[in-house]
Amino acid sequence: LPDTADGTLLTTTNPKAGNIIQVVQAFKTDAASTTSTSFTDISGLSVSITASSASNKFLITCNISASCDSGIDLFLILLKDSTEIASGTGGSSENMFALIRETDDRIVDSFALNFLDTAGDTNAHTFKVQFRTSNSSNPLVINRRNLDTAFGLPSSITVMEVAA
Repeated sequence: LPDTADGTLLTTTNPKAGNIIQVVQAFKTDAASTTSTSFTDISGLSVSITASSASNKFLITCNISASCDSGIDLFLILLKDSTEIASGTGGSSENMFALIRETDDRIVDSFALNFLDTAGDTNAHTFKVQFRTSNSSNPLVINRRNLDTAFGLPSSITVMEVAA
């Protein structure tokens, strides 16, 4: 389909700034849990992508469904390879992209993040979400509520290469 009124077709050999060149997604429908107080990978929420130009951007979108027990903190971070990105910087002890202290283990919270990152090179990069709980006696659960297994929800990470 044309991308402009004059009928110019999109190609990956000569994209215009802002054109989406490629899209990769991990869509997780099963549950995952952790009792770790250290950040741990969420199985199934990782994607790899290689930019066609170092000047291009990656638009990362995360949508995470998570729950934990009442009075417990839930933490989420986004990594590019092994480097944390898209986190706040105002915390005096720790920074992340999502934090909540649950008040009820029947609640499932939805966390969303959109972040534009410069590719920087044409190497393969892995983007992934990690999670942790504040109390090793109480699990943090992805894609269902902490109370029981009655309801299932999805989570996803999508990365789009955007032409610069």
